[in-house]
Amino acid sequence: EEHGSDGVRYWAASARPGGDTIFEAAEMKVGRRLAMKLLNASRFTLGSALPQGPITHAVDRAMLRNLAALVEDATKNLDAYDYARVLQHAEEFFWRFCDDYLELVKGRRYGEQGEGPAASANSALVAALSVLLRLFAPFLPFVTEEVWSWWQQGSVHQAPWPTRAELDALLPEAVEPGASMDQLVYQWAADVLFEVRKQRSEAKQPLKVPITAVAITAGADAVALMPQVDADLRAALRVQRFDCTVGETRSFEEAARREGPAHIPVARLFAEFPGAVMLGSAGVVSTFAAFYLITAFALAHATSMLHYPRDA
Repeated sequence: EEHGSDGVRYWAASARPGGDTIFEAAEMKVGRRLAMKLLNASRFTLGSALPQGPITHAVDRAMLRNLAALVEDATKNLDAYDYARVLQHAEEFFWRFCDDYLELVKGRRYGEQGEGPAASANSALVAALSVLLRLFAPFLPFVTEEVWSWWQQGSVHQAPWPTRAELDALLPEAVEPGASMDQLVYQWAADVLFEVRKQRSEAKQPLKVPITAVAITAGADAVALMPQVDADLRAALRVQRFDCTVGETRSFEEAARREGPAHIPVARLFAEFPGAVMLGSAGVVSTFAAFYLITAFALAHATSMLHYPRDA
């Protein structure tokens, strides 16, 4: 009654096979928070899902490739009955999806950059939501069923398990070198997003307050990526302009003394960006089968291993 059925199921499915499971209300609270976030992210995605069209933006393509890798990893781990690892990896992806990707595309999906960029964002959002609902269905069966009923026929628990192929089919270039460049662009955008947010927080500046300019000093490769994400970042961060300079990176304290707190350097650019998860097998199951797989192994295991107080 306090944390909901999805919260209890999240706690049960988080228990790894062979390990003791302690009754933990805090874990159920985390599960309820995840379910509510999935509900809110779904409302955002489906609230303005048109127009749709080819997925042409680097950030959109990189997100879907990371999701495709997650699907392969989840399939491999479910084949090995490691359902707790599936939940862990799916949850890690989802929070980054919400914190980074959704923030980056908010303005673009509403048409601030034109119909083509909006269509790319909307198509990527809808495709990602469909896959995420099926991935989470064995663990959060009620919220995923509710959201699925808003826009799909039948039950999410009888829908086909997602595959990498269905996501790759949406991408014009699923192999190198385009895939690596898209990932660099996405990671660079996420880094800038993180740095500016951090400096806002340290300055105790409300997110709604616009920033006149942000100065970025970074390597030439990083600066060259900026035009691809400049509009997304300006909309997400309420920044009027980014002033990019090629040069050695500097600490924020030095930049603050020389340029003032409104000029925020990005400290680093990663040379390599690992994918969201390791690639796995390509087995195909259904969310309906996975639903009962989790019931049989997670709930039975968790309830049998409970530790109760001695005086209970």
